[in-house]
Amino acid sequence: MSRLTEAEDTPLKGHFMQVELLVEAQNAAAFEQQLAAFLGGSARPFARLDPSSGHELVLALKGLEAFVFAGEPPLGGALGASGAAEPLDAGGSAAHLARAVQCVDPRVGRRMVRYVHLWRLASRRDLELANIMMRSADDTPYMRVNALVGSERQDFVRIVQRQGWPGVDTSLGQCLRIVRRFASEKLGTYIFRSGVLVPILQERGWRLLGQFQNVTGPLNTVTELWQMRSGLDPQRMYDGALLGDLHQKLVDDVCSKLPFHEQRELCELPRYFGALIPAHA
Repeated sequence: MSRLTEAEDTPLKGHFMQVELLVEAQNAAAFEQQLAAFLGGSARPFARLDPSSGHELVLALKGLEAFVFAGEPPLGGALGASGAAEPLDAGGSAAHLARAVQCVDPRVGRRMVRYVHLWRLASRRDLELANIMMRSADDTPYMRVNALVGSERQDFVRIVQRQGWPGVDTSLGQCLRIVRRFASEKLGTYIFRSGVLVPILQERGWRLLGQFQNVTGPLNTVTELWQMRSGLDPQRMYDGALLGDLHQKLVDDVCSKLPFHEQRELCELPRYFGALIPAHA
């Protein structure tokens, strides 16, 4: 075995690829049908194209509510030390570029549904996406899915706060996806302090599937995936979980003081993933 092959076969622990897909609401049913056909009842559909592929679909989420697409984020902007977005130059060209992008983007104004797929990576070989993407371009089931996708983003992420993937609990109801972004100097503090709150929240009916830090894409970004017991309010998930002033400070830090951006979205498990859940139980 060559050194290159040995390196490619090095196991990866706690690394995933997070794929965010936007599909026009009117195409959502067809998208799910075509994706079910592509999966073919397997959590490792890419192994059909390349037997060495270790990409395993461990979670799929679908946003409960469609939203109006407002355009992609402007290109070229930078994050300042405070975490605030800075324009390209003093003339406000970032805003101008955002308007220009929206003017030529036919998706702007259309109702979209967000899907999020989490693929577990088995080895360093799975970081090489070019090979599998080239093979996918010749695969009819894959291209039928791709034709219905309005926007796609792929980011490598690593799990924090726990060592492995716990699997989906089918007895719980909806899922909550929280995306938070930070200035560089605040990221470590957030990861530590948010971890202290995890066991308290789990006692209250929240189950942490994972907390994932971006390795690629927008850096200093952390995505939390929670399953929730029916009846819980995602906008008040920290209420009733306080045990004194210390925990109130932790909640304030996690929810408002440390992140400069937060997005929460209620999700459900789409049907095409439901057929795969026993494989991850």
